[in-house]
Amino acid sequence: MRIMLATDGSEHAAFAETVLAKIPGLAGSAVDVVSVSTPLPILGVGVPAIAEPTYTEQSTELWEELHAHAERTARESAERLTSAGFQARHVVLDGDIAGELLDYAEREPLDLVVVGNRGENALAAMLLGSVARKLVAHCKKSVLVARNYDDKTSEESSAILRPKDPTLLVGVDAGDGAQAAVHWLKERGPGYGRVIALSVDAVPYFPATIGPAVAALSFPESEDALPVAEKAAEDLQGIAPKVEALRAHGHASTEIVRTAREIAADLIVVGATRHGIIQRFLIGSVAYDVAAGASCSVLVVRP
Repeated sequence: MRIMLATDGSEHAAFAETVLAKIPGLAGSAVDVVSVSTPLPILGVGVPAIAEPTYTEQSTELWEELHAHAERTARESAERLTSAGFQARHVVLDGDIAGELLDYAEREPLDLVVVGNRGENALAAMLLGSVARKLVAHCKKSVLVARNYDDKTSEESSAILRPKDPTLLVGVDAGDGAQAAVHWLKERGPGYGRVIALSVDAVPYFPATIGPAVAALSFPESEDALPVAEKAAEDLQGIAPKVEALRAHGHASTEIVRTAREIAADLIVVGATRHGIIQRFLIGSVAYDVAAGASCSVLVVRP
């Protein structure tokens, strides 16, 4: 398996290393630790002509410092992962962070992309949108978003996760995405402490402007959720001492996030399946909503 770990040297990126090391079956994988050096604004814009030489020189020096910081950050992370048993190397890119990461994932034969939920620059994340969300929404590879536990720092979250076998919640349905998620977990083998396969009897929501006929086309009657969860639990036997099936009623993403919080899950795994054009248009994919709202780390498996 070949993995890309995106890092910017933040505490959230450090926690992503911890989560990566705790996922069963990934030890020994090849890891490209990628850091992106963000370019500076266009040189000289709005600067008096007499000051341009000094401004250009200072900007060049600052760019070199930022690039060196990115290189050092990626190298140190790769060294830690190598010590943990991975085959890690570091890579430095220049450009827009999300764009460069997406391009790298597109051109390289990766199996998994790992990223922290938040980066070093919280203001940039607020203004430009989360890099993690862009990766979940647009990356064609499976994406693991490492997220701190509720009300915990990255350091506290690492202290909680390191000594335990993770508790896993798998969101399943009858779609290809869920089947791919179950297959992904089975391939990696044992190492979890507890596993719950959750399937949700969906309760669709439609605005008043959506007619019943259109609704029926977009949301055909689904099978009972419990057999789906039971089948997934049966397939996942052996990856943990205890594998359970559970059914819930409501909106899938809401129930997955709620259940994960109730069982104190360390990781949620969901497939990237979308269900119906109207649901996709109104509320987006279940996987995207779970990755955005969960209280723990989330792995989105692409079929």
